[in-house]
Amino acid sequence: RLSWISMEVVIKDRKGRELAKLTVSKNMTVKNLKLQYLKEAKKKIAFDRQWYTLNEIKGVALTDNTKKLSDYDLNNGDVLYLKDLGMQVSWTVVFLVEYFGPIAIFLIFYYFRSSIYGADACMNAPLTFTQKAGFFMVLGHYIKRELETIFIHRFS
Repeated sequence: RLSWISMEVVIKDRKGRELAKLTVSKNMTVKNLKLQYLKEAKKKIAFDRQWYTLNEIKGVALTDNTKKLSDYDLNNGDVLYLKDLGMQVSWTVVFLVEYFGPIAIFLIFYYFRSSIYGADACMNAPLTFTQKAGFFMVLGHYIKRELETIFIHRFS
């Protein structure tokens, strides 16, 4: 087995321009490849923005950072096409925004009822205990989700 032997791979952009030549080994992980590219290439692309495909622009994607290059059958002289994924938003931000929507909507409908339904409708039908309890339970649920996202969940 020759998994320890180093080999040279060429990194090209999606237009076919050569960005770097890297010496790698088959037992190296995709994560290590991305880090090595960051160290050695002139055109720096942040770790999370790197997307590699093997030998073709729409070829096999090296998606799992924990897999070894040998798992993708990478050989000496192969070409890796690098796509810059652009700005990335963290999962924390995604969930904070997602859970803020219901909070905002419920608050708007609770506090601006007279503007939405008309003053007459609100004066003649005040909120019942069940409606108020439901409002606070839903609000509490989504606030709890926001706090869990900030203080408990870890996203990789």
